[in-house]
Amino acid sequence: MNEWKGKSGYISNLFHERKIQEASFPMQQSIKNYIHLLFLLNKEKWDEELDGVDKLENFTYKPLNIKERIQFIQSYPHQYHSYIHLNELYKEAEKLYAKAEILEQ
Repeated sequence: MNEWKGKSGYISNLFHERKIQEASFPMQQSIKNYIHLLFLLNKEKWDEELDGVDKLENFTYKPLNIKERIQFIQSYPHQYHSYIHLNELYKEAEKLYAKAEILEQ
């Protein structure tokens, strides 16, 4: 979460400066980090070599329509709209983390 908070402003600036190709790589990294975050949140083993998107639908703690949303972002990491979606997913993950902590106590 903290890594995204540090990177999101940088990625946003790249899009605003129309440096789309430069924004694509940090977006891809952030997408991978987000998937890893969901695996950690659900206490599942994550294999970086595998995509893992199909497994997300079976998680207890996940945003609505997660598979479709992640696939869209992965398909278009060079679009600002994908950045907006990813930013919202991180916000939702923060709420899910708080919910998981409360329910597990």
